[in-house]
Amino acid sequence: MNEQAAQEQRAGHDRFWLRLNWFIVFVGAYGSTVNYCSLYGLQLAPKEHLVTMIYCSGFASVFYLVTTLCRWGALRHASLKQTRLLLSFICAFILTLLAVNQMVLNLLGVTIDDPFTLTGLFSGVDFLAKWSNAVSVRNYFYGVLLFGLLWGGQYLLNSVLQREAEKQEKRVSSKVGLFFLCLLALAFFLIPKQYATKFFFRALPFAQLLESMAPSTTTRYLKKVQVKEEPEGIVLKKTPHLVFLLVESWRYDTVTPELMPKLHGLIAQGACYDSQMHVSGSHVTNLGAFTTLYAMDSLYYFTQVKNKKSWALKALQENNYETIGVINSVINSSFRRNFDAFYNFTKHQPFWQGDRDVLKQLETSFAGLSESKSFFGFGFLFSNHHNYYYPKKFEVFTPVSAEDYDHFAGDDKLEKHKEKIFNRYKNSLLYSDELIANFMVSMRAHAQARNEEIAFVITGDHGEEFWDTGPFLGHGASTMVDHRVRVPLVTCGIPIENKRLTHTSNAMIWPTVMDWLSEGAIDFRRYPQIPSSFLQESPNTVASYSLRYPRNASMFAVYHGDKKFSGKLFYQQKRAELLKINDNDLTTIIPEEQLFWNKFSNEMIQNLMELERDALAP
Repeated sequence: MNEQAAQEQRAGHDRFWLRLNWFIVFVGAYGSTVNYCSLYGLQLAPKEHLVTMIYCSGFASVFYLVTTLCRWGALRHASLKQTRLLLSFICAFILTLLAVNQMVLNLLGVTIDDPFTLTGLFSGVDFLAKWSNAVSVRNYFYGVLLFGLLWGGQYLLNSVLQREAEKQEKRVSSKVGLFFLCLLALAFFLIPKQYATKFFFRALPFAQLLESMAPSTTTRYLKKVQVKEEPEGIVLKKTPHLVFLLVESWRYDTVTPELMPKLHGLIAQGACYDSQMHVSGSHVTNLGAFTTLYAMDSLYYFTQVKNKKSWALKALQENNYETIGVINSVINSSFRRNFDAFYNFTKHQPFWQGDRDVLKQLETSFAGLSESKSFFGFGFLFSNHHNYYYPKKFEVFTPVSAEDYDHFAGDDKLEKHKEKIFNRYKNSLLYSDELIANFMVSMRAHAQARNEEIAFVITGDHGEEFWDTGPFLGHGASTMVDHRVRVPLVTCGIPIENKRLTHTSNAMIWPTVMDWLSEGAIDFRRYPQIPSSFLQESPNTVASYSLRYPRNASMFAVYHGDKKFSGKLFYQQKRAELLKINDNDLTTIIPEEQLFWNKFSNEMIQNLMELERDALAP
């Protein structure tokens, strides 16, 4: 065989190998999409399967085009063997991304926003911060091992195909690649418009990158659909110093003499007040923080948080407050725009030390405050989040699991260690209780030295379940059970002595504080998306929402009187489905219950539709 024929044969082999990898990537992308959906109990309809296959075909075609260009460029500067090593590297990298789906990443302890985007993948991995953690080092090793195996497998496949190509001189028409590139173009324009609000869209590889680039997408649409009617020009008649503390994973039933004796003692003495039934905005951190800072139900999180500041914090700044935010728990970076100064201690090790640093920073900022200013401090504490952290001297409840136990090993497997894990959580509460109580004493001393008032609000971003309602641990799943969405509320310094608080929520905190500071000058009935102050009214209805809106099938729970209604919002169909009452499956429903459900769900959908109409009006 002459040299020209040999070159043509090698080129034919390489093209065949690339096209075979097109098929492997297509199958990997399609399989990872279906698997991701199945993790959340979502069965794809035939039409959605078709869209997924079209999208994955286009995705694989982009891969084919990129690797072909890399092959052409590499051959100009490197040997054939080096070129094939490079192409094997690219193929292995893409396949690794497809293999590492949401569940695998959770098992590895990696927290990301989107499992298939490069930015999401690497934003969740802080190697230096976790280097001292043996579990993290092991997980990184597993990831490198997976990539190495895929890379080696790709190169081995290349070698085998080379030998076969030399025997059979395989050829594949380039028209196949052009056909699927046309499908990619079709998917690029159709999917964001028609399927951006489908839950399965998030499972498509790199779909969120595509969504951000497409001309008509849910993300850009939501920038228009914002709550426009908010209180403005608020004049405060009182300007005491204020401190809000948000506590991670704080169950509603933990402010007891056994678990948090100091906070419980303040309530028993009448120095502070609590709510008998308080709910967070959701079962996840960002939504719980949003309702606390923005004074709206978490239903409006996507429409507000990246585009607007909190109306309440703007009002404080307009009334000569210095606003300080300090966190030891990861939240959406958009929140920091609300503060004059913002400090992040999430990389401090050990994690319990970060909470101490948060409160120390708030004290330092308050001590250095100008005499002409009032102080607002927001602190977010992490110790009660899994794996539940505390100094050794607070290990009162025993036996306990090791601090680096694998929280994602599986709820059923971990249940045999239930006592040890729950004891870790209880010890972390003891630590938080002492930390918060000592901080309040110190801050009051600073305020008294200035002869000024200070008030505290302490609540949780969400709760935490320890197999209370079945084989479930944590807070991530949107089951909306009490242990995930109900949290304590403790207020100190706000005049609510004669109120028995119940049916309150994080979204009601700012309206109440502003009602107190403005001496009732704000009529919150003018603002449909903002709850009322519980100084003015005794609420009997409060709601909490999961993260999926505006995607379909968003879980939510409504507490009304002594009843709890759980259901799903199907926003695209403009309807809500009632699933449970008092966490029990529906058997019968009395007319009064049906009447309330219909009224609440219709008003909720109507509010959202009005926001849409305002956004689309010329």
